[in-house]
Amino acid sequence: MDGVQARRLRAARRLLPGLSERLASGRGDAWWSSKAQAGDETGRTLAWLPKAAVEDTWLAMPEESTTPGSVELVRRTSEAANRRDLDAVVSSFAEDAVFDGRAAGTFFEGRPAIRRFLEDWFGAYEELEVELEEVSDLGNGVVFAVVIQDGRPVGGAGHLRQREGWVFLWVRGLIARLSIYDIDEARTAAERLAESRG
Repeated sequence: MDGVQARRLRAARRLLPGLSERLASGRGDAWWSSKAQAGDETGRTLAWLPKAAVEDTWLAMPEESTTPGSVELVRRTSEAANRRDLDAVVSSFAEDAVFDGRAAGTFFEGRPAIRRFLEDWFGAYEELEVELEEVSDLGNGVVFAVVIQDGRPVGGAGHLRQREGWVFLWVRGLIARLSIYDIDEARTAAERLAESRG
């Protein structure tokens, strides 16, 4: 099975909860036939794959988590920032989160304070792009990222470009702490944090 087929199978699996139980109990044939004959979305989704391949693969594959990993959460937060979707960015922080940018003279505690800072930050730029140059999951909820921010300040003709190291601590799918340093310092801090939480 190639990568495209594997992705389609995973997508179909999420669309069809309980199929592996039906197949294992022997009720899969009737279910499969009814879906294929009905021509509904389920049948169309799986039509490209022979029934035996779906049954064998489904029964052999462990249940996948539908919870995104820390790296994916960082990417989603970055994408929200690039859309200037402040609500989505802020909602990625825990209520009692800490934003520690002391290297730049900023320190904020709690979601409302972080929101006010981000409103001011986004408001200072007519254009702002956040690029993830490197993102590494170091384990135990710690993610290290090299982030490039490229923006055009309001009323300015030039661009501001800064390259920094960001250390995320994720707890239960939310940012508990985001610390910003120069890149080498951030990498060291992230490695220490991941080790201390292990």
